[in-house]
Amino acid sequence: MSDFSHLWNDLPFSERARLMPYMMETHKRHVMQCKQRAVNAHKRHMKELNSLIAELDREIDKAKGGE
Repeated sequence: MSDFSHLWNDLPFSERARLMPYMMETHKRHVMQCKQRAVNAHKRHMKELNSLIAELDREIDKAKGGE
């Protein structure tokens, strides 16, 4: 539990029910931000892999007597 869990847990159930949509919306926003970070990291990784593949292709061409 976090240092501030008691702030939620100490609320009466009626207040928790009233605030639950806000909590779910906050959680959804957090998940969407995590997803975007994962997408960005994936794009960077794919770019790195494509660069490595291109370098290997160049080395293969050199070994074949090409460029």
